Amino acid sequence: MPDTLRAQRAPLLLSELSSPELASLLPEIALVIQPVGSLEQHGPNTALETDTAVAYEMSKMASARLWPRVLVAPPLPWGFAPYHMGFPGTITMQPETVMCVLRDVLRSLQRHGLNRWLLTNFHTGNEGLLGMAVQLLSRELSPDFLGSCSLYSLEPDEIEAQIKKSEFVGHGCEVETSQLMYLRPDLVKVHTLAPGARIEEEGDRRRTFWNRGVRVSWDFDRRSHNGVLGDSRHASYEAGESMVEAVLDDFEDVLNDIVEFGS
Repeated sequence: MPDTLRAQRAPLLLSELSSPELASLLPEIALVIQPVGSLEQHGPNTALETDTAVAYEMSKMASARLWPRVLVAPPLPWGFAPYHMGFPGTITMQPETVMCVLRDVLRSLQRHGLNRWLLTNFHTGNEGLLGMAVQLLSRELSPDFLGSCSLYSLEPDEIEAQIKKSEFVGHGCEVETSQLMYLRPDLVKVHTLAPGARIEEEGDRRRTFWNRGVRVSWDFDRRSHNGVLGDSRHASYEAGESMVEAVLDDFEDVLNDIVEFGS
């Protein structure tokens, strides 16, 4: 491996390597991360690519920590987000479309000898889809490892409790916006930050079902007038740093376990 590549401790990104550079690194790469994103509204508070950006940036930071063991592929910029279609700019894919793209990407990686994959995600609408992808594509492609990880599941409750100022959070809120302020401040619309305009009746009905294990179809424009839950005006870079670094500490442990799995 070239000394210049070994010396750096930047993320190992597939899109930025030359073919000969990748070939020289193949013996040392133990896992490929494939971020799966979403292009969806976050009200007036953050850009449409928020969920894609968070999944990609966290994946890149984790790759840098484990360099050169973890390679990060370019993110899929679209996911399953039909419930955000009531707001302009959202793009949603059919589940089978995402599945077909993932299949082709993983087959291509497999052709080059990269046969251990982790799908990362920061969009709740993708979670069920990625669980299905893991089951189906594991049987089709027989990889050495295939898993998925929704990175918000690694957020420590105690840190969220410190950041949270609103009764209801979860989208375009102070927690999510804080993380984006740390990861990609250019995507935060600091001059138009606004609290959520929650529609209480619809939100309370859905929460009642959710707490009893019942999942129902719903649309975000029936839950919030402006597409936001929470209050991004309370967001801060410092809060985002605290949350993101805690997630990365846990994520690093997860990745080390995957790298050791079956080795």
